Parts: sequence; structure tokens; C-alpha cells
Amino acid sequence: MILGLLLLVACDPDVDSCAVVAEEWEEQLAIVQACETADDCGYPLPGTSCGCTRNLVANNTADTTELYHVLQVADDLDCPLIPETACDCPDAVGFVCDDGVCDWDYAQ
Repeated sequence: MILGLLLLVACDPDVDSCAVVAEEWEEQLAIVQACETADDCGYPLPGTSCGCTRNLVANNTADTTELYHVLQVADDLDCPLIPETACDCPDAVGFVCDDGVCDWDYAQ
């Protein structure tokens, strides 16, 4: 899919490149963050925030190659994909699967 993304944004000047990249980003995130139980989760995604336990979390078995390719394309096109977060590292006691999405289990 990444090749198609690159061709689309490079060849069609009428395409909103950032919108296309953002859509692909969301699709890839859904794939890598999918889970059924907390045991599925545990792979922090470096570079997805400025705080260590603010990074997004992926499924342990997820292939993040496409996700990071999309992030690189976004960076090359100056498309902001990563929302601003607090730049801190709140204590986490592990990971959770919240409504089918991997996340941090923050200490109370």
C-alpha cells in the first residue's frame, strides 16, 4: 500500500496529500494496535509522542514497517500526524486492551 500512497501523492497535484497520508496512518494504526486482551499488547511505538509512556502501544506481534513508512512520508511532506502530548513519563504498570486498542495501563 505504501507504494500506492507515494504514487498518489506524487502524481496528482489535486490530491490533498496530507489527508491521504493521515487516512493511511489511521488505517495502519488500527492494524498494529489491534488487540483482544492486554496480553496482546506491549510494544511501545517510539516517535509517536514526546513522552516515553505517552508513545502509542502496538500489539506484540504487529509488523510496524508500513506504519513507520507512512510516518516518514508524512515527515517528508510536512504533514503533522502525531498530536501534541505532554512530554512526561507517567508511571505505567503495564498495558491494557481498551475497546480493541492497545494502550498503557497507567498507575493510579
